[in-house]
Amino acid sequence: MKNKKLILLFSFLLLIGAIAYHQIQQQAKAASSKLAQEFPQSKAAPGGIGALGKIEPRSRVIAVADDSGPEGARVKELLVQEGQVVKKGQTLAVLSDFDRRGQKLEVMLARAKALESKILAETANADYLYTEFRRMEQLLQKQAIAKSRFDEAAKNYYQTRAMLQSLSAELDSVRADAVLSRQELQQGTINSPIDGTVVAIFSRPGERVSSRGLAEIADLSQLEVVAEIYERDMPRVKLGQKASIQVPGIAEPISGEVNQLGFLVRKNDLNSTDPISDKDIRTVPVRIALEPKMKDVLQHLIYMQVAVKLL
Repeated sequence: MKNKKLILLFSFLLLIGAIAYHQIQQQAKAASSKLAQEFPQSKAAPGGIGALGKIEPRSRVIAVADDSGPEGARVKELLVQEGQVVKKGQTLAVLSDFDRRGQKLEVMLARAKALESKILAETANADYLYTEFRRMEQLLQKQAIAKSRFDEAAKNYYQTRAMLQSLSAELDSVRADAVLSRQELQQGTINSPIDGTVVAIFSRPGERVSSRGLAEIADLSQLEVVAEIYERDMPRVKLGQKASIQVPGIAEPISGEVNQLGFLVRKNDLNSTDPISDKDIRTVPVRIALEPKMKDVLQHLIYMQVAVKLL
């Protein structure tokens, strides 16, 4: 009887243990499933890291805008076309207030020139009055003239000196205004900040410069691919790592090399066409340099989405 009770107790304990083990297994599976949802694995091919990317110039695409303040400016003359190669500092467009600013500068320069001429004349007059003042001073010491004549000569000389000081101060002020007017005149044109190619124009003659600027310029001599690497794959990415890029419409993959690693984890900008893929993942941008010869092939495909595999 006693042995039977022990057997029943042992069987009961085994049953309790089996139930507990099953619950622990279920909890582990649930935790693993939740972790996989929170941190999705990248869809990397075996032996590599897969990602989506886009084609960009190394210089980036630069939006060129005016510096006319909140009131904006209207385009008077557009001097470039899309696809045109430009040099740094080259004028792209003339704004509507360029002529007014130019006239203001001309007035300042003419005023400065007039003051310079007047200062030259007053300087010559001051030299003569100084000579006369010293002569009257010597005659007064000899008591050869009345003191009133000396006082008159002194007054004329010191008045001329004061006028010269006033004219010099006025000339300095006009020159400072001319410098400011010249800077404002430069704001009456829009110039290229880099050597590059005009890839887009947003504002035409008669239109106000748009919120996107006048145009976009890029240096197309060196193209890159910006790959969005899953955050959990970043520890496996190194500078100099080789890459294979598949461009839609081009049969053979293009080779590249990682030349810059991003610093910030951010939400992805590019989405896969796979309907079940995660649309809200966290990635780090990695720039991949392409061979210079690819410029002729890809320069009309800026921002195209490509498939990237880091080897």
